[in-house]
Amino acid sequence: MLSKAETMVFFSKASADSVIPENWIAGMAQEKYMRISRMRNEKDRQLAILAHRLLCYALCTQFGIQPSADDWANGWHGKPYLKNAPHVHFNISHSGNIAMCAIYGSPVGADVEKIGSADSIIAKRVMSEKELLFFDKAQDKASMFYKIWTLKEAYIKYNGRGLGGDLRALTVYPEGDKIITNACGCQFALIDAIPGYQAAVCASDASHCINWISVESLDQY
Repeated sequence: MLSKAETMVFFSKASADSVIPENWIAGMAQEKYMRISRMRNEKDRQLAILAHRLLCYALCTQFGIQPSADDWANGWHGKPYLKNAPHVHFNISHSGNIAMCAIYGSPVGADVEKIGSADSIIAKRVMSEKELLFFDKAQDKASMFYKIWTLKEAYIKYNGRGLGGDLRALTVYPEGDKIITNACGCQFALIDAIPGYQAAVCASDASHCINWISVESLDQY
């Protein structure tokens, strides 16, 4: 079972021949279903459904919760929660062909991104001065860009309030084995376990446990 001291992180990978069953939308909030159904890219739509199924799997295996469409609600800033289990905190993300879900006993944020090229123009728009100095010195700028980006996204999703549109207000970057940040009351962890991807989590404690769940297991639970 989930303890507040450890974030449970779940990943699932959709292969080129994966078929995401349509019935995996079961238990999805109507608003989310409508948003996903309007996606023009079929791959993106299926990955969003996979992420929802992964969340449902995590809730079921950790808490015995099988949510219905009416069990979901949104907080003041749009962050979803379960009306009948507000003590269960969760967050999902997806990119490329990877879906990610994190659940914890207090607020949690998670982000996964497929690593592309570093964009210095975007870096200047989203990074603080300290981050830019560290980014400019990095030998692998693409890797550093996505480390900083996922850490920022994880924090935004953790606090549920955003940053007023200015990502430069937050400083968070890796230096050796440490995460340097001006954020208070939370800790960060980078997850480098997926070749070609970068992931990060943010919670009151950085301890976490990674679980890989196959598409086949998601279909059978």
